[in-house]
Amino acid sequence: MPPRQPVPETVRIEAQKATQVLMNRVVRGDVDAAFKHMNPDWRKIEARKNGGEAALAKKFREGFASLKAKGVELRATEAKMPVMAYEVDFGHQKQVINGVSTKIGVYKQWMVFVPTSSMVIARDHGVVPPKEVQMLLKSFQIAISEKGKNDWTFIDGAHITATELRQLFPFLPPSEKDLGFPKRGGQVLKK
Repeated sequence: MPPRQPVPETVRIEAQKATQVLMNRVVRGDVDAAFKHMNPDWRKIEARKNGGEAALAKKFREGFASLKAKGVELRATEAKMPVMAYEVDFGHQKQVINGVSTKIGVYKQWMVFVPTSSMVIARDHGVVPPKEVQMLLKSFQIAISEKGKNDWTFIDGAHITATELRQLFPFLPPSEKDLGFPKRGGQVLKK
């Protein structure tokens, strides 16, 4: 296997921009955007766990509806500049070298960890007067695109583990620390 090369800054910027576009759609209420732009290989894994693709899509919609019914609203999200990115999807490609057709090992996709900061409002209408809590949530999106294209798909990084990600890309470092996952967590800003 060839060693991984550094991911160019231009690729990381494109991943950040694509993540922001997706997050803007979700903030505006397009709950299907997250499902439609989910990485197709990851969607297959999640669909197997959830009784098929239709059941997974239904679970997505119900999850968003449940949060809304509980008074949780996503107000804004910002995609930050990615630091960690990898070449992934090792395979073989035919190339002509010195007039001879040969197979060489290459990485076919980019994978970029795009940190996100989200402003969330939670309202409790069960008390008088209604109580509102503002929270800042830090997470990340895993943006994946075939090299040479700017067509990004995503995996939500909120709860993913290194082991789960290695189901797709087995040659990644085995631990979350070695992978360089962005920080996840939250804090209450205002009660």
